[in-house]
Amino acid sequence: MKKILLIFALILTLCAACFAFTACGDEECAHSYSSEVTKEATCVSDGVMTYTCSLCSDSYTEVIKALDHDEVSHEAKAPTCTEIGWDAYVTCSRHDYSTFAPIEEKGHTAKAAVEEKRVNATCTKEGKYDEVIYCSVCNTELAREAKTIDKLPHVYVNRACECGLIELITLKELKVNIEKYVDTYVAFEGVVVKNTGDTAYVEEYDEETGEYFGMQIYYGYSLSMGGMEVLSIGNRIVVVGTVLYFEAGGIYQICNIRYDPYDPQDPKNIKLIEAGHSASYDEATVSEITTGKLNATVNEVTGERRDFDFGYLTLHSSKKLTNLTVESVYTTSNGGMNDGAHFISCRDIAGNRIIIRTAVLYDENYNPLPKSYFEGKVILETCGIIDAYDGEYQLKVFHQDNIIFK
Repeated sequence: MKKILLIFALILTLCAACFAFTACGDEECAHSYSSEVTKEATCVSDGVMTYTCSLCSDSYTEVIKALDHDEVSHEAKAPTCTEIGWDAYVTCSRHDYSTFAPIEEKGHTAKAAVEEKRVNATCTKEGKYDEVIYCSVCNTELAREAKTIDKLPHVYVNRACECGLIELITLKELKVNIEKYVDTYVAFEGVVVKNTGDTAYVEEYDEETGEYFGMQIYYGYSLSMGGMEVLSIGNRIVVVGTVLYFEAGGIYQICNIRYDPYDPQDPKNIKLIEAGHSASYDEATVSEITTGKLNATVNEVTGERRDFDFGYLTLHSSKKLTNLTVESVYTTSNGGMNDGAHFISCRDIAGNRIIIRTAVLYDENYNPLPKSYFEGKVILETCGIIDAYDGEYQLKVFHQDNIIFK
């Protein structure tokens, strides 16, 4: 019986629950819905709106249509040589949508090179300029290269260039055409073979005659220390000076030489070419020096030639004589600075006579050598400079060691 009553009670409970459930059904509940966006709509996808009854929890959904893009327009920009460009495009204000498509930069287009910063060349200085390449579109500098312009040739009028440089001639040209150069500036090369303190001697070999031609340079006592260094024995130099005729001595010589230590590039300076040379002391005979002749070209264009005294062309060059017998000695004693110098009259084995003229020579105690030092001697070898005195060609000796007795 109890079991039956329990089953009956359970049935009643279930019926009550069913009645309560069906009391708010579709036909009977006065729904009160509230809405909620459960999925946001975007520019490219739909959203969802969900409605829910607050009484019975009934719910349903609606589609929120896609928004489409909120477009922002952008103007086109043409590409340049170095920057990209683009056509007109749009973006969306709500997200990263864009129709942007880059157009590659064009790169530079080089145009023909031009010159800038030009400094013209002269006969003494190289010129220069910059060779520059620009882009023909944007004018950007693409390349720049420094260029050098060769010096211009010297243009000589009356043997002088407007820069002050004297036209370089050979010592041979000067000797064989000496008259046309008198009282004018000349420039020539030679090796310094002797320097006495106020006078220097230079020589230069001539291939045509096979002899050394020489020239005397008188500079006095006004030459700078730098100039004296240029005139050191053994230096090959450029001599620049005036050709003058020394009437008292009957010789031509170069005067008015200079060396400006503050402007060593002055074209009228004497110039060192190189050191390390020496005097030739080329051997000659007495007859060659005193009476010999040399035939030399005087005009390279026409080929004209002339005979010259051997002694004249070789005057002031270095020479060596051998086997001379001393006949007499005259010693100067006129109260001048050359007192004690000797004129030694000698003959060679063929009987040809020549004067060996000395500077004042000294022994080891610095006493002037007397004429007895030379009298009656045979000179085995002597080296000196060809000189001229009183119309005769002589050999001038500057040191006692340059005379070797037999």
